[in-house]
Amino acid sequence: MAASPAPIALLTVIVGVGYLLVTAWAMANVSYDAWGALVAIPLIVAMALPLVRYVFRGESRTILNIAILGLVAKLGGTLARYWVAVDAYGGAADSSSYHDQGRLIAGAAHDGSLTIIDLIPHSQGTRFINELTGLLYTLAGSSKLAGFLWFAALGYVGVVLSVKAACIAVPGLLKRRYALLCFLMPSIVFWPSGTGKEAWMSLCLGAVSMGAARLFSGGSIGRVVLWIGLGAGGAAMVRPHMAAIWLAGVVVALMWAVVSGRVGVANQRAVGRRALLIGVTLVSMVALVGLAQVTLKYLNPPSESEASVSDQVSNVFDLTTKRTSGGGSELETVSVSGPLDYPEAIVRTLTRPMLYEASSLATLLPALEMTFYVAMLLYGWRSVLGLPRQLLRTPFVVYSTLVCIMFGLAFTTLANLAILVRQRSLVMPALLLFCCLPEWFAKQSWQTPAAPVVAKPLRTDPTRATR
Repeated sequence: MAASPAPIALLTVIVGVGYLLVTAWAMANVSYDAWGALVAIPLIVAMALPLVRYVFRGESRTILNIAILGLVAKLGGTLARYWVAVDAYGGAADSSSYHDQGRLIAGAAHDGSLTIIDLIPHSQGTRFINELTGLLYTLAGSSKLAGFLWFAALGYVGVVLSVKAACIAVPGLLKRRYALLCFLMPSIVFWPSGTGKEAWMSLCLGAVSMGAARLFSGGSIGRVVLWIGLGAGGAAMVRPHMAAIWLAGVVVALMWAVVSGRVGVANQRAVGRRALLIGVTLVSMVALVGLAQVTLKYLNPPSESEASVSDQVSNVFDLTTKRTSGGGSELETVSVSGPLDYPEAIVRTLTRPMLYEASSLATLLPALEMTFYVAMLLYGWRSVLGLPRQLLRTPFVVYSTLVCIMFGLAFTTLANLAILVRQRSLVMPALLLFCCLPEWFAKQSWQTPAAPVVAKPLRTDPTRATR
């Protein structure tokens, strides 16, 4: 017999009234930097839940419940991130600078000094996040904790898109395991959960992955270009080198898909569509070259603008090591002297630190996470052994693998553990995919199915009389 809705309605009213009373008390006794979050939380939940239901329509109820659990975990991660930035670091984190600049921009907008057009973020790097924070504060108020929550919501949507992309583009994906890992992995829950670049990058790179998934599964070219264009363009405004890595992964995987014919059933049947995909590939390659030039210009000082490409790349690696070697969490970089060193450099960049490398609480937490990740690889060894076959069959797996490889090479010279862990949170959805691939090499897949036994029809002699 179904339960009466009356107790549920009564409980809802009680909780709502209690929440309003707590908010009213906080408005009178707590600073706006804190109580503004009590206004933001219901708004974020009210917008997030319908979005999650829409994105995961067609998926099992379990995936939807995991996504909602991830939203709760993201709230906890945001509170932890806020405490670390404001209390543990004493306000010395980058988020404090973004908050201050955002308040100034919002104030200028409210007094009429800035127009609506001026509020649209248009600069690059740190200034873009300042402008984005200013736009957010203009619309939602300049509460510091609420700002953390709104940025965390952007990062959460990025994870939702990444999970949905894998569900679309990887047939046989272990969806429940993948969703649990992506929504509850500590670095994903914690780092893209505050006012800063990581939340915005998580959203943009998730959009790129969604576009790649639609592309490889036969989606509309217009929507594919929109997803990838907006995602890569938004990421390029903040970290063009990251946008170049993800876009390069899409381009190379698309080239492989076009050559091998593995771009969705609908794509294989339409010759005109394949020609269109080839055109998209060529345009993407041109865009990638342009983005690479922007990246080198962004990362190199003006004095190196006339140097050769190889010199500029070498200079970027040297500057990265110098700029990240301080801050109290120094990390010994992996030496790369040639292609033979690439595998070790990639693996170490993607998995360090391990437990045996932990020397303090700050290194113990990421070491526990990466040790857990390695344990998940061992637990899902059938998925890992199936990777070569998936690389031949599934372009999205090619894309994710290339992203991991290029990230591992690009960030080899990072000499600061905190920066490495923070940046690695953006590539974590691609890393976690390796634990959740279809178990192609399960026991039954090794066995060749026996040929069906067909009963032979009885042969009768028509000349023989029937008794």
